[in-house]
Amino acid sequence: MSDINELNQSQDLSISKPKSRFEKALQSWTEVNLPQLQQQLDLKALEIEDFQNKTLESRKNLATNTKDFKKLNDELKLNQFKTLLKQYQNEIDTLTNRSKLSESSFFEIYKSIAELPDPKPLLEASLDSVIISQEVESLQQNNNSLKLELLKFKDYDSLKAKLLRLEQKSVETLENRLKLKEEELFAIFEEKENNWNDEKFQYLNKIEDLELKYKDLLTQSKIDKIKLQNHRLTLDEDEIEEEEEILIDEKSVENITQIDQLNQDLKSQKSITDRLQKRNEELIKELSISKNLNKSNEIKFVKELKLNELESENSLLVSKFDQLKLNTDLIVKNNQSTINSLQNDVKDYQLEIDQLNKKLVKYKDYEDIKQELNTLRQISFGFDNDDDDQDEEEAEAEEESIKIQENLNSNDDTNSKLDEILITRNKKLTDEIVQYRIKNEELNNNLIKSSQDLKKSNEEISKLQKLNNKLESDLLQYANNNNNKFSDSTSMLSGISKFTKITTNTRNSPNGSIIGLSDFNNNNNVDDSVLPIITSQRDRFRSRNLELETQLQSQNNQINDLQNQIKRLNQDNQQLFGKIRYLQSIPSKNYQNNNIKINDLEKNYESNYEDSLNPLTKFKLREQERISSKLSPLERIFLSFAKAILANKTSRLLFLGYCCGLHCIVMLMTWYVMSLQGSLTPDVGMMNKQGGGVIGNHN
Repeated sequence: MSDINELNQSQDLSISKPKSRFEKALQSWTEVNLPQLQQQLDLKALEIEDFQNKTLESRKNLATNTKDFKKLNDELKLNQFKTLLKQYQNEIDTLTNRSKLSESSFFEIYKSIAELPDPKPLLEASLDSVIISQEVESLQQNNNSLKLELLKFKDYDSLKAKLLRLEQKSVETLENRLKLKEEELFAIFEEKENNWNDEKFQYLNKIEDLELKYKDLLTQSKIDKIKLQNHRLTLDEDEIEEEEEILIDEKSVENITQIDQLNQDLKSQKSITDRLQKRNEELIKELSISKNLNKSNEIKFVKELKLNELESENSLLVSKFDQLKLNTDLIVKNNQSTINSLQNDVKDYQLEIDQLNKKLVKYKDYEDIKQELNTLRQISFGFDNDDDDQDEEEAEAEEESIKIQENLNSNDDTNSKLDEILITRNKKLTDEIVQYRIKNEELNNNLIKSSQDLKKSNEEISKLQKLNNKLESDLLQYANNNNNKFSDSTSMLSGISKFTKITTNTRNSPNGSIIGLSDFNNNNNVDDSVLPIITSQRDRFRSRNLELETQLQSQNNQINDLQNQIKRLNQDNQQLFGKIRYLQSIPSKNYQNNNIKINDLEKNYESNYEDSLNPLTKFKLREQERISSKLSPLERIFLSFAKAILANKTSRLLFLGYCCGLHCIVMLMTWYVMSLQGSLTPDVGMMNKQGGGVIGNHN
C-alpha cells in the first residue's frame, strides 16, 4: 500500500511539473500564430520562385549576349560594351534584391521561432500523460482486487510461524533417528569385522603350515635323489633302472596324494572366501538400503518444503503473468497502430511508384535524346562555354573524349559518322588557328608600334619638363633682379611655380589656378606686362601635360588590352593544339587520307603544350597503360564495365538502384520463407504451457 501511495505521489509531482512548461509553450506558440506565419511564408515562397524564374531568364539572355559580344570585332565591342555593362548591373541588382528578400524572410522566421521551446518533449509528455490516464483505471481496479486478496491472507504470518516450528521439530526428530540408526549399524559392523579378522588369522596359520610341509617334501626329494645316485654306482644298470622306476612310482604316488590334499584345502578356502564375499556384498546392500531409506525420508521432507515454495512462487507468477498479459495487450495495440500507419505509408508509396512508372513510360525516349545530345557535345567539344568555367570545360572535354573512344570501339556505323564530323571539325580548327595566328601577328605589330609611341611621348615629356624648369629658373632670376620694384611679384611667381607642380602631380582642373590668380591679383598689385606672359605659358604647358597624360593612359590601356588578348590567344592556341593532338590520336582511314600538313605550324605550340602538361599526369598515363597491358582480358572487361558505370550520374544511380532492389528482393524472400516455416511448424511452446496449466489445476 505504501508503495502504491508513493507511486501516486510521484505521478502527481511529475504531472504538476510539466504544467508550467505547457503553459509557457502555449503562450509562445499563440504569440507566433503558426497558420498566419505559414500564409506569409507561402507568399514569400511565390515571390522567391518568381525571382528565380526571372533571374534564370536574365542569366540565359546575358550568356547569349556575352557569347555574341565575344564574337564581335573590337570596334563593335566598344559600342556595345555599355549595354552589356548595364545588363550585368541589372543582374547584380536583381540578385541583391533576391538575397535581401530571402534574408529578410529568414530573419522574420528566425525572430518568431528563435525563442520557441522544443515541442518534441512536450508532445512526448502529453502522450505519456494520455497513456497514464488510460492505465490509471485498470491499475485502480487491480488495486481494489489486491486489497480484497490481502484481507483473505491476514493470518499468513501466524501460519508461517507454525510451519517453521513444525519444520524445526521434524528436523530434530530426523536427526535423532539417524543418530540411533548409525550407532546400531556401527555396532553390527564392528562385530562382523572382528569375526572376519579371526577367520583371517586361522586361514593364515593354515597356509603357513602347508608352506612348511611343502618345503619339507622338497628337501626329502633332494635327499632321495642323492641316495639314488649313490645307489646307482653300486648296483648294475638293470637293477638300477628297475629300482629307479619303483622309487619314481612311489614318490609320484606320494606327491599326487599330497597335491590332492593341497587342492582340496585350496578349494575349501576358495569356497569360504566366496561365502565371505557374498556375505560382505549382502551387508553392503543392506547398508545402502538403510542409507537410501534415510535419504528418501530426507528427500520427501525437502520435496514437501519445495512444494510449498513452488506454490507460493506459482501464485506470484500468476500475478506477474497477469501484469505481463496487460503489458503485451498494450504492446499489441501499439504495434497494430504502427502497422496500420505503415500500411497507409505503403499505399502512399505505391501510388507514388505508379505515378513515377507512368512518367517513365512518357519519358521512354530519354536515352535516344541523351545519345543525340552526347554526339552534339562531342562535335562541339565545349567551345561555346563561358571563359569563367574553363576548368569545368577541360574536365567535360576529357569525359567526352573517353565517351567518344568507347562509342568508337562499340559501334562501326557511328565510327564512320564521327570520323567525317571530326575531319570537318579539324579543318575548321586549322582555319581558326591560322586566323588566330594572323591576329596574333597584328597584335604584336600594334604592340611594337604602341611601345615606340610611348617612348616618343616619354621623351617629349622629359623635354617639356626641362623647358618648364628652365622657364621657372629664368622667371626667378628676373624676379630677383627687379627686387625693389616688384617685391610682391617674387612671392606670386613662387606661388605659381608651386601651384603648377601640384597641379601636374595631382591633375587638378585649371579653374583652381585661375581663381588663385584672381585672388592674387586682387590682393597684390603686380606689373601687367609680365603676368599675362607667365599665365599663358603656364596654361599652355598645363594643357599640353594633360594631353600627354591622356595619351599615355590610352596607350597603357591599349597595351594591357593587347597583352590580355595575346594571353587569351596563347591559351586558345594551346587548347586547339591539344584538341588537334587528340584528333590525331584517333585512328581513321579518312583522316589519314585527308591529313593536312600542319607540322610547321605545330612546332611553335608543341613545346608550350608539353610544358603545360603536368609531369605527374604523364607518369600516371604511362602507369595506367603499363598496368592495363599486364591485366588479363577478364579484368580489362571488368574495368571497362566499372568505367561505364561510373562515367555518368545516371548510370551510377541506375546501378545503385539495381543493387538496392536486389537486396530488397533477397530480404523479402528470406522473410517470406521464414514466415512460411513459422506457420508450418507446430507451436510446441504453447502446447507445453497448456499442459503445465492443466497439471497445476489438477494438483
